[in-house]
Amino acid sequence: MRTKIFVLMTVLALLLGTVTPALAQDTAGSEPPVFCGNLDKEDCGVLQKSHDLMKQLAQSTALTSFDVTLNGIPGLPAEMINVAISSDTTSVADPAAMAAVQKFDGLTQEETLQMLADDPQPLVDLVSGWDLDMSLDATVTPELADLISAQSGLQVPDQLAIQAKLVDGVLYWDLSEVAAFVPTIAAGWVGFPLLDMINELVKQGAFEQALQSMQESGAADAGGLTVAGIGSAQFLQQYGETLQKYMTIESGEVVMLNGQPAQPYTTTMDVAGFLSGPEFQQIVVDLAKQGAFEGTGLTAADIEQNVQMLGMMGPMLFTGMTATAKQTIGLDDLLQYEYESEVAWDMSGLVQMAAASGQLPAELKPTSDNVGFDIKTAISNSDMSTEATTTVEAPADAQMIPLESVLNAMMAQ
Repeated sequence: MRTKIFVLMTVLALLLGTVTPALAQDTAGSEPPVFCGNLDKEDCGVLQKSHDLMKQLAQSTALTSFDVTLNGIPGLPAEMINVAISSDTTSVADPAAMAAVQKFDGLTQEETLQMLADDPQPLVDLVSGWDLDMSLDATVTPELADLISAQSGLQVPDQLAIQAKLVDGVLYWDLSEVAAFVPTIAAGWVGFPLLDMINELVKQGAFEQALQSMQESGAADAGGLTVAGIGSAQFLQQYGETLQKYMTIESGEVVMLNGQPAQPYTTTMDVAGFLSGPEFQQIVVDLAKQGAFEGTGLTAADIEQNVQMLGMMGPMLFTGMTATAKQTIGLDDLLQYEYESEVAWDMSGLVQMAAASGQLPAELKPTSDNVGFDIKTAISNSDMSTEATTTVEAPADAQMIPLESVLNAMMAQ
């Protein structure tokens, strides 16, 4: 029995990190069409129109925060580990870049490579016509920074700020703070000719070679569904109707936002019900048969045999798991101004039950009575427009990395 539980928990550990963010993401940004649940026709119309408009934006500024907290998880350097990342990003796209985004939308890895092998112009249009200006700040628990430092041999700080820009196909980043603990890196702005690199790859037939390699290795037979891909747009397209069976959505009280009335909509996912249901069990079995768990020591037969326990033990295993997402839409311009999501799992009761029954392996003993994780995302959008009026300026003092040196480094590998 202990072995079966360990196998089951190993499978869940591999999947939850990718499944749960997908379950809590903005339903207005997924396909099939917008999830309306039991909302009335008017509210459903707001969601659908907002979804369509947001895909037509040529420019926007987004303040984004991503916060992950782990409590009592064995093997971590502290009882509580936190990673917080925030960014301020201005995005500007010309019509060709916007059209390219639509062509890539929803494609599998194989379909993307096939499209680029047939015609790489959409990728060229995207990189040359999409400008970005981003500042990013990251903070981690000091004990985690110490662990990374010990493993890397570098004095990695627990706080780090990075600036990056993409202008006219050139990727720039300011490595001043990185240079403080990486002696081989010079401080200041550095530019990389990304568009030139892509054009060179096109000349060398790199996309055709990548497609052929994928087809020869049989990766295409997996249908694009992998552990990493389970949180992707492709997964939402393939299993959208299944997910919606476990989702509810409701509108909240109208608030004032950006000088206009705005309507919040909150989507709640019954994660426990989904992970205990037969549909999820079949997804896990399909992944196993496609070799997604190779290298874990678990065979497809092991997983197929033990995953059935999800249906029997799910109500006990997933007690304390929640997933919610809230989007706030302006009722005048129908643009989405705020988005928040949270995925959390309080595992304290589960751990206590396992310990009391003697089924908790020593290596899984938690380091705290408060056991679980919490993942929060928040996005605040502004300066949104379907016409690009903002200009991103390249840094004047950037040191350019010659394309030749990059190609020589690639040839030497």
